[in-house]
Amino acid sequence: MKLSTLETIFHALNKASTRYLVAGGIAVNIHGYQRMTMDLVLVIRLDSDNIKRVMKTLSQLGYTPIVPVTSDDFIDPKKRKSWIETKNMQVLSLQSSQFPETTIDIFVTEPFDFDKEYELAVQAELSPDIIIKIVNIPALIRMKKKAGRARDLDDIQHLQLISEEQNGQ
Repeated sequence: MKLSTLETIFHALNKASTRYLVAGGIAVNIHGYQRMTMDLVLVIRLDSDNIKRVMKTLSQLGYTPIVPVTSDDFIDPKKRKSWIETKNMQVLSLQSSQFPETTIDIFVTEPFDFDKEYELAVQAELSPDIIIKIVNIPALIRMKKKAGRARDLDDIQHLQLISEEQNGQ
């Protein structure tokens, strides 16, 4: 994953005044545990206006859903609920021929109270003119416990150590 790609994506999302939080491996890296990650995981505010802005912005960067889903489908909460129930879908994956090394995964539900976590989010400077919001460590640990994969369990262990260190324990 290239830093220039992330800068392009986040610059565009910020310019479009979208509401998003960075989760997944990139959030883990920013919190201090360096590991490989091949995707950008986002939790976005799932109101129709924000979804439209996010999808339009990513579309302008060449991103399209990997599965046959339209932006209008993604806006519809009933369709998202159906995907979860019938396909066990957790994220909508997007790819771009312009940025083939970076897949974007967008949660199809808000895995927490978005507005609350948005206020509690950690701000990180990706570059001098690009500030991004990262899911805080406690929320990230809760998300990873729910996922329960080996990679997530390893992340949890390291995030707990980082949290303890930050809190002077």
